[in-house]
Amino acid sequence: MVIWYLGAVVLCTYAVLAWCISRDSTLKALAWGGLSARPWIVSMLFTVVAFFVLVLNDVGTEPHWVWFLVSAALWVPALLVDHACFQDHMVSALTVWSTALATVFLFQDALDEEPRDAVHVVFAAILMFHHVVMDGVAWLHTDGN
Repeated sequence: MVIWYLGAVVLCTYAVLAWCISRDSTLKALAWGGLSARPWIVSMLFTVVAFFVLVLNDVGTEPHWVWFLVSAALWVPALLVDHACFQDHMVSALTVWSTALATVFLFQDALDEEPRDAVHVVFAAILMFHHVVMDGVAWLHTDGN
């Protein structure tokens, strides 16, 4: 049950970010960081499906999910600190890589299932791809960052 509550917290932080962007357009550039929105949004949609499939099928240990969701929930506050103090991704990079590392552990959890379920492994790989490649590599290393 804690996973669902933390997931709701993550969504609330994104709503806060949207509100902040509506009041300060310079934050939008930091939030998107030069990343093209369309590929990221497509990847995120697959990631949301992966999240639901994995959680509904009890794939992954609760500590790994808590780590993942707490790190994800900390991204918006970290981004706001970056915006106010650094104008780059000094703090938010830590939350991005913490979240990405948690997905590696969730992927390993899917691989460790007995019997191994290929569908779970694929969805865990989607979750990991988005957070490692799209967030950790592409978002942190585009021209806007």
